[in-house]
This record gives sequence, C-alpha cells and structure tokens, in this order.
Amino acid sequence: MGIEFDEINKEIMALLEDGPKNPSKAIRDKYSLSKQAVTKRLKKLVDEGVLITLGRGSGTKYLLVPPGSKTETFTEEIGIRDIIELGEDRIYSQRISPEFTGLNQNSETILNHIFTEMLNNVMDHSKGTKALVTIAQNESDIEAVISDDGIGVFQSIKVGFGLDSLYQSITELLKGKRTTDQDNHAGEGLFFSMRLADKFIIDANGLSLMFWGSKDDYTFGPSRRPDESLGTSITFQLQKQSERVAGDVFRKFTDEAFQFVNNRPFVVQPYTIEPEGPMVSRSEAKRFIAGAEDSSSIIVNFKNVDSIGQGFADEIFRVWANRHPHVKIYFQSGEFVEMMIKRVGPPKNVMKLELQETNA
Repeated sequence: MGIEFDEINKEIMALLEDGPKNPSKAIRDKYSLSKQAVTKRLKKLVDEGVLITLGRGSGTKYLLVPPGSKTETFTEEIGIRDIIELGEDRIYSQRISPEFTGLNQNSETILNHIFTEMLNNVMDHSKGTKALVTIAQNESDIEAVISDDGIGVFQSIKVGFGLDSLYQSITELLKGKRTTDQDNHAGEGLFFSMRLADKFIIDANGLSLMFWGSKDDYTFGPSRRPDESLGTSITFQLQKQSERVAGDVFRKFTDEAFQFVNNRPFVVQPYTIEPEGPMVSRSEAKRFIAGAEDSSSIIVNFKNVDSIGQGFADEIFRVWANRHPHVKIYFQSGEFVEMMIKRVGPPKNVMKLELQETNA
C-alpha cells in the first residue's frame, strides 16, 4: 500500500524542500495534530522511501529523497573520550572516510577539513559528551550532519565574549579569527568550513545560520529543530565531484603561510531582529567592531539594518575611524543609514561602497 499524498504530506515535503529539518512542530501547529500523529506520518514516509532520517532522538531531521535516486545512509556515534584518545584525524580516517564513495580529490580534501575541524570543536568547545555523525549520499551528492549534546555554539560565543544577545554571536562567528580560546584556537575552523561546503547550516540555541559557500553569503532565523533539542547541529552539503578547490578558498583570505592577512577586508554585517530594534548605542558599536584593529580595511554591510542610532554611527564612523586612520572603512547601506553616518562627520578613511561590490 503506497503513500497518500494528501494536503498534510504535501506540506511536510514542501517544508523539507530547502534542506533537512524536523517539520513536526510546524505541522502540529498548522493542522492541530498530536505529536504522535505527526510522528506516525513521518515514519510512514521514511518506510516508503520518500524521506530519510538524519540523527537520532530529539535531534532527528528528515531529508527528501530525490526521485529515482539511490540514497545510502550511515550513522556513527562518537564519544568525546574517543576523540581525545584517538584524535579527530583518526576518527575521520578510520570511522567516517571509508563510508564515502565516488569522490574526486577536491571533495576528499574538503570533507577531511570540515569533519576534523567540527569534531575538534565538539571536543574543545561543546562541553558535551558525544557527537552523532549521520551521512546521506547518492551517486552525486553528500549531506552530512554532525550534532552534539553540549551547550550550543551561539551560547558558547555569547558567554565567551560577554555578549548581550545570541544574535551578536552570529556577528562574531562570521568575522573570522575570533575565538573564545585564543591559547588553543585561531578562530578559523567554522569560518573556512562554511566557505568550503556548497551549503552549511549551524543550528543551536533556537537559531539557525545558513551559509552558501558559492555565494559567500548567509541568512539566519529561528531554529529548524524541535524546541527541546540541545547542543549544536552542523549540516552541510557537498557534490562528490566538487569543482571548489580548498587551496583557492584559503588563499582568498590568507598569506603564503595560510595565516589571516591584515589586508583582507574585515567584513561585518549588523543584524536586527525584532523586538531588539536598530543598532543604537556606543557599547553595541564597540562590540560590533571588536577585532578589526589590525586590519587594513573593513566592509560594514548594513544588509539587515534599516536604521542606526547617532551614538552607534558616531562611535564607529568618527571616533573609531579617527583613532585608526590607517584602516579604510567602507560601508554599504540604504539612504537613512548613510545619512546617519554622514551626519557624524566621518574622516576621509570612511567611504561608501556600492552594494554590487559586496564580495570584492
């Protein structure tokens, strides 16, 4: 007996079109169904080969199976003690890498980098006890999930930097070369991993950050996981015959020794999520630009902000700019933000950058 693709099942599939998630809560809320009823539907879709599961328990996600595609899945639970004793490189080479098939050299290199970096993060930052690795692959593509049972990456960054909001953690993460453990980490693992994958999703603490490596762009919003999920879940996608060369990605931001160079643009993009409203205070501005002192140029892209306060604008575009005359500060904004910046009397090292030049 086949699946009946009624309105509810069609809605489940529509929710999964942009990537893996657990659609249970959204379906329960929309159709006033019990959790058990939705779980039964999801199980039937899995049993019929329409969906596959990634992860276990409260961290379970569901993924659409492309029509006519033979999809294989693999799940491995890895204790933090195992990573400490064996090392993330051996965990990857002995327990994960053998499961992949049909990779070219580019994809092999990228997968090695992402998995070892993420397993190291689980060991050093998560404060959890284990990681769960789930891999789904077909003839051409890989979808992998690495989840842990720790405190969550956005909460970890919030506490480590003394931030007021989890959304500020997103800003710190996207800067690169920012870490809460400077003695042992360079703050580059997630920065480069996000740019190596075709699509990279970080889900933790009720937030979801989605990054597209091909466009070097991102979006964020509410978590894609059930409310009760703990820890961090990393989901990424990669073609088995990827044309992305890892060395090219590294060279874009580093020198010959693969160290971050100060002449790469230090790109920061303010957030604004209601009810927090616009960026207003000098304290917000100081936290926002922290870490840019040794850069030769900064790009401030107000892609998510329609307005800023006078204190915020003055602190960055006059006070900070005058204190660091060697740093060129480029901004991208709408008319109102541009007006606020001009009102504070910025020095000559503050310049407008046209929006189409975002990735320059």
